[in-house]
Amino acid sequence: MFRTYQGWRTQLQTPQGAVNVHGIGSIKIPVKLAPNNRSGFKNRRRKRHGTLSLPVVLHAPDSICNIIGDRDPTDPRAYLLDVTLNTESEKISAEVWEGDKRVCYFTDITGLGLHALRLSGPPVGHLVRPSAFQKNTPYAMGAEWDPEERDYWEDRNGDSGHRWFTKKQQCFVDDLWGTLEKFMRFIDLDIYEPENYRVARLVLERIMPLRGTEHFRHVAAAMGDKRRFLELLGPELREEIGRRKVEKKR
Repeated sequence: MFRTYQGWRTQLQTPQGAVNVHGIGSIKIPVKLAPNNRSGFKNRRRKRHGTLSLPVVLHAPDSICNIIGDRDPTDPRAYLLDVTLNTESEKISAEVWEGDKRVCYFTDITGLGLHALRLSGPPVGHLVRPSAFQKNTPYAMGAEWDPEERDYWEDRNGDSGHRWFTKKQQCFVDDLWGTLEKFMRFIDLDIYEPENYRVARLVLERIMPLRGTEHFRHVAAAMGDKRRFLELLGPELREEIGRRKVEKKR
């Protein structure tokens, strides 16, 4: 689930052909930090799991799978990928480091060198489906973003991506809705339309100052009732959201 998101049209080149990108955002992924971490000590849980932060994630719904790319290793913000061969098991392990801190690790899921990120399962992480990749089956995987397209994005938005909301607004959304996608869906705005984020900011500017007041109790109580929540926003914001919905249908 995206924490921040901006509609953005570009393409990725893959072995299967060109794949359309609909937007770019940032995500945080709960991950395991190392293999063989099935210790039963509860006080070690946090040390066994971490969070992989990816500030520039291209949303390509038609991609065959999620792919984590690399960046210039001379960039001080880049992660360091350490690939080693275990001479006893003859298995290759791939760990990702940020300075002297292990961030995550990958395992070979096919036995032929296709490595997948090891995610944290419930209750730390999310429930995901089993991998569709088969053992002992070769796959040609990869994706390339045209450098000119990447440069254009970075020139327009900065290397970490465009921030539609202030940090305080983002924290407010995280507290009440969990993710940006859920918030936009709740107020009936399409996350793929850049103009919708202007309207979403107006919604936040309307309700955030109410926090801590008696009126905010009514707002919070309406979180499970979309119609009631929109009524509390006032006629001008309701009309603005309605116009955005009409434009989407066109």
